[in-house]
Amino acid sequence: MEQEINGKVQKINDEDYEIIKIIETKTYPGAIRWYQDSYSCEIEEAIQAIDTIKKKYGVDHVGLYADIDREDLVLMHSIVRVVALNNLKTSEIDVDEVQKGNFELGNWVVKKTGWPREKAFAESFEAEKEELKRWREMNPNASKGCVITLLVGITSTLSIGSLIAYFI
Repeated sequence: MEQEINGKVQKINDEDYEIIKIIETKTYPGAIRWYQDSYSCEIEEAIQAIDTIKKKYGVDHVGLYADIDREDLVLMHSIVRVVALNNLKTSEIDVDEVQKGNFELGNWVVKKTGWPREKAFAESFEAEKEELKRWREMNPNASKGCVITLLVGITSTLSIGSLIAYFI
C-alpha cells in the first residue's frame, strides 16, 4: 500500500503503518511499551524496532510529552540503562553521552516536556528510584555479584602491588 508520511508518498506494509501511527500518537517510552506488549518482546528488540521505523520513514513522536507520566519516566530509565549496556543506537538518546556517563534523564525530560528544571529533575529522580527498586526485585543476586567483583579487583590490585614491591 502507499501512504503519505511526512509529506511524501511511500510504499509501506500494514505492520509498519500501524507502528508509524503508534509513534505519531505516543511518547517514546509509550511506543516502546506498546511494542513490547504487542510483540511480547524484550526492551532491546522494542527499542531497535521503533527506532528503525522512525529512521526508515522519517517519523517522530508528535508533542505528547507534556503529559508524560511516572510510568513513562521509569521506562525511560530502563531504556537508558539498556542503551548504555548494549551500545544501542537510538534516535531519542545520545548514545555517546550515555557512554561518557554525562547523560542525565532530567535534561531529556526538560527538553521533551518543557517542564521547569526543578519539576523535571524531581520527577526524574523519583522515577529513577522506582526503576532501581524494580530492577533490584528482578535481580536479587546482582548486588552480591558486584561485591564479589569488587573483592576480586581489590585482591588482584594488592597481589600485583606486592609483586612489584618484591622485585624493587
